[in-house]
Amino acid sequence: MTTLNENAAEFKKTSEEIKAIYAYRPRIKRGQLVDMDELVSFISGRTGLNEGTILNVLMELRDSLVFFAKAARSVRVKVLGIFGPNINLEGKFSLYHKPDKWMKNELNKPNIFRGYIENEDMMGKSINDLIARWNQEHPDDPIKL
Repeated sequence: MTTLNENAAEFKKTSEEIKAIYAYRPRIKRGQLVDMDELVSFISGRTGLNEGTILNVLMELRDSLVFFAKAARSVRVKVLGIFGPNINLEGKFSLYHKPDKWMKNELNKPNIFRGYIENEDMMGKSINDLIARWNQEHPDDPIKL
């Protein structure tokens, strides 16, 4: 059986590891947010559908997802993935999204990402590698392995 001190020590170790992970994990530097007008215009240009029709379909999809989530039902949209209800500790509801397999595969094709990745050199590294980098750059505040 673990003691309270052992639990506290493990928690401290974990929180220190999180500090290194947060500092050095690869992160996408996000571009400007695509708003509804830009999205609708993009879809219209690719499909030939008018923007009003596209906007109505998107709003109906939104309303349908909320309708089924209120009934504790998830919705599989074949080309987008699964949307379902979620709840947090405070009892606040939200929707989770599990992307369609095609979307995940498409995003992970080699050399197709055109954005900027911060800490790209840390991709594929272990937590111990991130901690080692932290210790190298913060000798006054080392994390013990």
